[in-house]
Amino acid sequence: MAHWLVGTTSVILGVYDFYVGLHMWEQRTLTSVKSINIAFSVSIALMAGIYLLQGRWENINFQHHNTQKRKIAPNTPDPL
Repeated sequence: MAHWLVGTTSVILGVYDFYVGLHMWEQRTLTSVKSINIAFSVSIALMAGIYLLQGRWENINFQHHNTQKRKIAPNTPDPL
């Protein structure tokens, strides 16, 4: 549990640090970093989605497998 907590906290702080650094860079150079901000946000959202999907993958696969069995033989009793 401690390993997971330290790892998750590190990732969250790393993302926060990136946004703070990007904001500081924008203030110092007076250039727009909107496109970099959007690209990074999209990549973070994709990684978060994949992370959340990993935890549910077995359930999704199980439901799909049972649905396919029912389509093939609807009157057959489910062995589970």
